[in-house]
Amino acid sequence: ISTVFLVVVIGGYETYLVKRGFSPSVEVTRDLWSVNRKAVQNNSDAVVMLGASRIQLGLNTAVMQARLPEKDIVPLAINGQYPMATLKNLAEDQSFNGLVVMSFMAQMLEPQYVDMQQDYNQYFQQKSSVYLRLDAYLTAELKSRIRFLHPLLGLNEIVKNFSRKKAFPKPFYVSVNVDTSAVGDYSDVDTEKLKEYLITSKESNYQEFEVMDQATWQRQLQTLSNYVEAIQAKGGQVVLVRFPTDYEHWILDEKYYPRAAFWDVMVATLPQLKTIHFKDDGVLSSFELPDASHLDKTDTEAFTLHLIDLLEERQIIN
Repeated sequence: ISTVFLVVVIGGYETYLVKRGFSPSVEVTRDLWSVNRKAVQNNSDAVVMLGASRIQLGLNTAVMQARLPEKDIVPLAINGQYPMATLKNLAEDQSFNGLVVMSFMAQMLEPQYVDMQQDYNQYFQQKSSVYLRLDAYLTAELKSRIRFLHPLLGLNEIVKNFSRKKAFPKPFYVSVNVDTSAVGDYSDVDTEKLKEYLITSKESNYQEFEVMDQATWQRQLQTLSNYVEAIQAKGGQVVLVRFPTDYEHWILDEKYYPRAAFWDVMVATLPQLKTIHFKDDGVLSSFELPDASHLDKTDTEAFTLHLIDLLEERQIIN
């Protein structure tokens, strides 16, 4: 009787979440990330996506895989963490010779940010195992199908929400897939409020540290170039993509890291780098960004397909 009761309760709760508009989501643990990191070793067909939330939400991996069936699409982005440590790790990994598509902006070369993803890379190298990766993958597969296993719907999170707002949580606008890519659904979000919050947070972030001077920028560019050259020497490739920002976010970007003083200097100093800036392409710069920084799920297919067109035109993908 107790088992039947439990099944009925769980089934009812799941049905409630469906009706409320919740979507399943997984958590990008170090073990789940390590599943993808392992997949790029000895894999010349790997197309690796590096960055943080902008590429995680912006590139549709299912669309990429359908468009490039001979490739293995492997996301290694980590929300809120710049990817230089992972680029370094791939450069040092003699078994990696795939293509890296990296979401890039000048701030990620600030000395205080270059090790942001180091913890994930150290975990992969020192603690990851076949068992832990398999367990993480199977857990993620389960969570991707069942809403009540959402990482933000634990009892503690629900109680906290009730204590603050006296209500059950609203559906979350970001859902994470098994492959660690993510989907942003802004259809039921107060985008003006969210935009204000993100822009205020970004301005605080920019003000936290003094912007590097040009001498530091040049030193950091040389380090970046060394990583890229190391990957190319093994037969791989790297392309740096400046993903879109808009409204006050782009104004802030230009105030603290003006394109002329950073991106353009990088392109002039290191002309051998393969780069794509959204401001140089009418299609990439045409998409509405609900929160001024990320694409809505309705636009990721068109954005992804056009970016692939650009990569093929420049013979970065054959």
